[in-house]
Amino acid sequence: MVAAGQAVFSRKARIELALDDLTEDDVAESILNATKVRTRRSRSKHRRKLRERVYIIEAPTNSGIEIYSKGTIRKKAGEEIFYFLISAKLSRENWEGE
Repeated sequence: MVAAGQAVFSRKARIELALDDLTEDDVAESILNATKVRTRRSRSKHRRKLRERVYIIEAPTNSGIEIYSKGTIRKKAGEEIFYFLISAKLSRENWEGE
């Protein structure tokens, strides 16, 4: 979905990108470079269904910047149509002093 350009960023994710001076392309690169994806059930009051899965990815961009992203797959009429990014920011590994 991300490779096909079917990704939508939440307002929160867009704010995080701006604060960390990242682009949507940086996040897409990170997701496409991921070798491990963690999943968990969403506990958000904004989830669309009871068993909505959240995908957590920490992976580098092509230039080596580690990015943390969290998202879910949204469906319409039972068909997976896009990846909704809830959060997208620098990984804790990039924070100074850590």
